[in-house]
Amino acid sequence: MAKSRPWLFLLVLCCMALCTMALGGPAGAISAADRALAAADRDNWRLHGRTYDNQRFSPLTGINRDTVGKLTLLHTLHTGVANSFEDTPLEVDGVLYIVTATNHVQAWDAVSGRQIWAWQPDRLDLTEACCGPQARGVALAYGKVYTALFDGHLVALDAKTGSWCGRPIPPKPIPNPSIITPTPWRRRSMTAW
Repeated sequence: MAKSRPWLFLLVLCCMALCTMALGGPAGAISAADRALAAADRDNWRLHGRTYDNQRFSPLTGINRDTVGKLTLLHTLHTGVANSFEDTPLEVDGVLYIVTATNHVQAWDAVSGRQIWAWQPDRLDLTEACCGPQARGVALAYGKVYTALFDGHLVALDAKTGSWCGRPIPPKPIPNPSIITPTPWRRRSMTAW
């Protein structure tokens, strides 16, 4: 029986991390300029956590202790899905992007409340879902809306039309998928499994 060599595992892990950074992988993929642009954009909520470091803090000052009592309901969005809503909506240039439970992706006019487009998967495989049919969010990048399906597959839709931008979804689910929000990375979209 071979001896356990924990130092060898750590050495291999460190080498992989260094190679990933040298090749421009995840650790070096998002530049300081990218982070600064997302953080400085006060008019849009482009990322799941608003900024690449997921601060989830809005720099807007129009709602404060003095004005919060004056807020009124303007619109109620009826998604057509009767289930919990665990998504962080994204808003860019007046368009609100959401994903409902059961992976229905929708785009709404944030001012009028009018639905712009809607997409839903042809089939829904919940066999690997740990926590019910909830979805955590969408990602926006390169003119596309990305979402992770319950079966572990990643979907790309045209942000303007909601039309499918990919290969057919394989019929077999990915074992033990994680239904988290995809994160834009270079000209791809990456999500953790």
